[in-house]
Amino acid sequence: PHAVVFRPSYIVGPGDGLVTKLLKEMAAGEVVRIGDGRYRLQPIAVADAAAAVVAAVEKIPAGAGARPHVFDLVGPEPVSFQSFLERTAAAARAQGRKASFQIREVSIEEADRAAAGGSFRGMGPDDVDVLLCDEVSDPAPLAHLLGRRLTPLDEAVAAAVGGTTADTGRA
Repeated sequence: PHAVVFRPSYIVGPGDGLVTKLLKEMAAGEVVRIGDGRYRLQPIAVADAAAAVVAAVEKIPAGAGARPHVFDLVGPEPVSFQSFLERTAAAARAQGRKASFQIREVSIEEADRAAAGGSFRGMGPDDVDVLLCDEVSDPAPLAHLLGRRLTPLDEAVAAAVGGTTADTGRA
C-alpha cells in the first residue's frame, strides 16, 4: 500500500487556533505562557501545508511497490515560543492591532495538573505536552517536495494576523 504521512508542527494562517488565541490574549492585555517560553516550535504557513498535500498527490508515485513517505510539516525556521509570541505581537502592531500586554507565566507543573484535571485553557494533557516538546525538524525534504522555498516565518505570521478577525484587538 502507498502511504504519505504528514507530521505537522503548528500550521499558521488566517483563523488558526494558535495565532487567534494569542491575538485575543494580547488584545485583553495579558498573555498566559507556560514556563519560560524557551521550548521551540517550527510553524508552517497554511499555504505551504496545503501545497505539500497537493504536491504529494501529484508527484509521489502510487501503486504496487510504492514506498511510504513521511514529511514533517515544518516551516523554515525553528523559534522559541517566546520569540514566536514577540514576532506575533510585532506583526499585530504593524497591522494596527492592540499588542501591549503583560505575560503571566504559569509553571509547567500547574499547566500539567490543570490539563490532567480536564483542561488548561482549552488544552488537554497531550496538547500541553506537544507545546512543550521542542517540536522541530529539517524543512529540506518538504521544500524539495514543493520545489521552492518555504514561506518565511514572519510572512506566515503576518498573513495569519491579517486574516484573523474575531475579537482580536483590531484598532
